[in-house]
Parts: sequence; C-alpha cells; structure tokens
Amino acid sequence: MLPKLTDYLHLLEDWKVRYAPKTPDNALDDRFVEACQMLDYIEYLAGILTVGDLEERVAMVDELMKEGKMAFLRDYVARKRKEGMSHGEER
Repeated sequence: MLPKLTDYLHLLEDWKVRYAPKTPDNALDDRFVEACQMLDYIEYLAGILTVGDLEERVAMVDELMKEGKMAFLRDYVARKRKEGMSHGEER
C-alpha cells in the first residue's frame, strides 16, 4: 500500500516542478494544479502509514481499501506515467 502512495507522491513532486508555470501569464497545466492540490494530503497519508500508531495505520488502510481506492491509484499512476513516456516526458 505504501509503495502505491509513494509512487503517486513522487509523480506529484515531479509534476509540481516540471509543469510549474514559467511566468505568471502562463496557463496552469492540469498536472501542476493536481500536484498543488494533492501533494500535502498524500504526504499526510504516507506519514500515517509510515510513523502512525497501529490504530491510525489500521484505520487508514481500511479507508484506502474501500471502493477500490488503492487499485484506482495504482492504475492511475501507471496510466499517467505511460502517457508521459508516450509524449517524450521521461525523467
């Protein structure tokens, strides 16, 4: 579970730098916006899974397993990385 979150976290960190507007007049890239909106939350989740007490970790895992959230996240990250590679955006 933590590897899926950290994969997404690394993707967001990359997007926040790579797609940041170069000037205030540039339009905001959707990936930059997503990174700005989600980065703190994903860091929070990863922190709980890393250093939270047992009760916090169990509650977080239960929440993340609901409705296929982790499977969605795994597929989403894989799809976004593949899209980036197909557009010549490899790291």
